[in-house]
Amino acid sequence: MTYPNTSITVDGLWGPETIYAFQVWARRRNWYPSSYLLDGVEGHGTRTAIQRWLKAEGYYSGEIDGIIGSLTMDAMRRSLDAKVDWSFTVYDRNGKVIGRHDGKLKKASSFPHPDYVAKLQTYLNRMR
Repeated sequence: MTYPNTSITVDGLWGPETIYAFQVWARRRNWYPSSYLLDGVEGHGTRTAIQRWLKAEGYYSGEIDGIIGSLTMDAMRRSLDAKVDWSFTVYDRNGKVIGRHDGKLKKASSFPHPDYVAKLQTYLNRMR
């Protein structure tokens, strides 16, 4: 695992590469304690770091308990939508607008959700 020296793959998979990148990124901001291993394994420390990040940004108001429930998921959705713009417009052959996609994440009830992970991967690549 070479993050932050190289980008991580944006594939929506919450696997060792992405978890490691998140751990490195969160440690730099003191949300992932130095006593925890940077090992690419999701555990209580990784989950509490997610909540600390979202709380520090003002998106999460719940208890830091390491449980990624609906409150954490909603905070993550709002945070990632503010940071990563995936909106686009669809045009026909004549240049007429035939559709717009706002790029916003749909509410998800459980983590990891592939769309949330892909936006997080995109964000982590930008922040390296």
